[in-house]
Amino acid sequence: MPLNFSNLIGRSLNNFHDLTWNVFNEDAGDTYIIEKRLTASGEFTPEYRTSATVSRTSNTYNIKLPSAGSSATFYRLKIISASGKINYSSVVKLTNNNINILKAFVSKQNLYVELPYDAQMISLYNTDGKLMLKQGLTTTNVGVIRVPLNRFAKGTIVVKVHGKTGVSVSKVVY
Repeated sequence: MPLNFSNLIGRSLNNFHDLTWNVFNEDAGDTYIIEKRLTASGEFTPEYRTSATVSRTSNTYNIKLPSAGSSATFYRLKIISASGKINYSSVVKLTNNNINILKAFVSKQNLYVELPYDAQMISLYNTDGKLMLKQGLTTTNVGVIRVPLNRFAKGTIVVKVHGKTGVSVSKVVY
């Protein structure tokens, strides 16, 4: 069966960049190379290399690399199958301050949430921790979304946005 992988996922943690990827139908000898560049258009150079030692139906890889200061670092995964076929992941851009900051505010009877770049789901909770709303987000939900609040009781609302790299939280008063 052909080697398959899910996208490279990266996040900044303190002064490190944490990179994770999953593979399926892995064969002994498949090679994974994390490549990086320090500018948006520069050449990629190898940063980390590992190879599968046994065949597996699925496997997860994780590596922590020192960050390059406050400037952006671009990563991609180069995959060389045991048969010699080469594939690349999409490019991941990380910085030391690559934190998903959640901005949320209430205006009249609406909640406005500025979504982080990797937002996948939004959840609203009251102060007792009771789930009031849970809604999946699609790629069309970019920028700021509006959530009507007229069906919810007034009070403090905890807004959680779940993304590929974690959860961002904010509190608003309605």
